[in-house]
Amino acid sequence: MKWTVLTAILVFVITSFIVTNADVSFEGSIERQIGEHYGMNEIYVHYYSGTFNFIISIASAFIIVTAENRAGIKGWMYIASGIFLNGLVGLGEVIEHFFKPFWHDFFHYTHIYAGLFGLFLLYLGTKSVINTIIGREVTEKISIILSTIIVLLLLALMTSIKTTQNWDPRFEVPVISSLLIPTILLTMLLVYDAVKIFQESGFVMITLSAFAVFTMFLNLVIILGRISDIVGNAYLYILTHGIQDILHVSSATTALIFSATLSITLKKLEKIDELIL
Repeated sequence: MKWTVLTAILVFVITSFIVTNADVSFEGSIERQIGEHYGMNEIYVHYYSGTFNFIISIASAFIIVTAENRAGIKGWMYIASGIFLNGLVGLGEVIEHFFKPFWHDFFHYTHIYAGLFGLFLLYLGTKSVINTIIGREVTEKISIILSTIIVLLLLALMTSIKTTQNWDPRFEVPVISSLLIPTILLTMLLVYDAVKIFQESGFVMITLSAFAVFTMFLNLVIILGRISDIVGNAYLYILTHGIQDILHVSSATTALIFSATLSITLKKLEKIDELIL
C-alpha cells in the first residue's frame, strides 16, 4: 500500500510538471505540426500508429509477464521489457509534438534511445532462453532492466538539457550517427539467437525475430527521417514518415502475435524438457 501511494504521488508530481511545461493549445499544436511536417495531414496517421504501437506493446509485455513463470524458463522479463521500450518509441513519437523545446527533446530522445535499448534487452532475453533450454543456470536480474531504463532516461535528459529549439541540430546529428551501427549489430545478434532457439528446440521464435527486424527498421527509418529533415529533403522526409507509420503497426502487431503464441505454448507445457526435440 505504501509503495502504491508513493508511486501515485510521484506520477502526479511528474504529470503536473510536464503539463505546466506543455503547449496550452492542443489543436494549435497540431496545426503547427502540419506546417513543420511539410504540410502533411499524415501527422494524424502518425499519431494513431504511434499510439497503437504504445498500447499494443504494453499489452504484449503484460501477456509475457503473466506467462513467464511457466515451465521454469528464464529470459521473458528481458524480452517483455524490450517490447515495452518499443512501445516508448511510439509514445515518444506522438507526445513530443505537444511540448516546448526541453520536454519536446526529452521525449524525442527517449524514443530515439528506446529502440536501441529495447533491442539490447531482447538480446539478453534470447540468450537467457537459450541457456535455460540447454541446461545452464540462468538468473534474471531486475536491476539490469531498471538500470537500462534509468540510463535511457538520463541520456535523454542530458541530451535535452541545453536544447533551445525543437530537434536541435547540435545534438541531433551526433546522436543519430552514433546509433546506426549498434542498432544493426544488435538486431543481427538477436535474430541469430532466435533462430538458434528454434533449431535447438521445438519452441518457435520466428515471430520474435520478425519483431526484432521490424524494430530495427523502425529505428533506422526514424534516423533517416531526421537526417532528411536536417538536410531539408521534403520528399525523403515524407517517404520515411509513411514507412514509420507502417513499421509502428507492424512491430506492435508482431509483438502481440509473439506474446499470445508464447502464452498459449507455455500453458501447454508442464516442464522445460518438453521444449527439447
